[in-house]
Amino acid sequence: MDINEHTVAYTGKFDYDIQFPQYTWAEYAKFAGPDKIGKNEPLMLPYLMAETVPLRNKGILRNDFDAEDAGINIRALHISQVLALKLHSKHLSDLNQICIVGGAAGNKFFRQLITDAFEAESYIIKNADFAAPFGCALAAARYALDISYEQAVDIFVEKEEGSTLIPDKENSDIFKVLVKRYSELESIK
Repeated sequence: MDINEHTVAYTGKFDYDIQFPQYTWAEYAKFAGPDKIGKNEPLMLPYLMAETVPLRNKGILRNDFDAEDAGINIRALHISQVLALKLHSKHLSDLNQICIVGGAAGNKFFRQLITDAFEAESYIIKNADFAAPFGCALAAARYALDISYEQAVDIFVEKEEGSTLIPDKENSDIFKVLVKRYSELESIK
């Protein structure tokens, strides 16, 4: 499929005062559909502000799907965010495990996509929403106790019991195809 002929850009103004309905991550993920992905997944570049990686003006670029269909947009957003992460973090290779923190930690669908894209087990930690200040505290402990970062993690980080996800081989193989499609989408000027 030629990615250029099926791509629509929206560059209108975004109303930041819009009040969206409040959903839990579980409710939001239901809109995204099943964990199994396919080679023809909807993709998007959802830039509400100008981006530096990749260098793009603000606007939403959708690859051949309806802007009014909330489920397709939510699915495309999840998958595309993971593809952007995978594409722009090539320096993270040969991973065995990924610790997912912050808002993503509460979204099992998103965590499974990351797990599959990187072909590595993932887990969350206790108090994952406080990862930024916790990371600062780990850095301080590292220097104060004169230990390595790995030692500080071993001492202070607690995995959330039952949070480990295993990569789905079929999805991992499909992500290799989707990364190529996503890269082509990013290259559209």
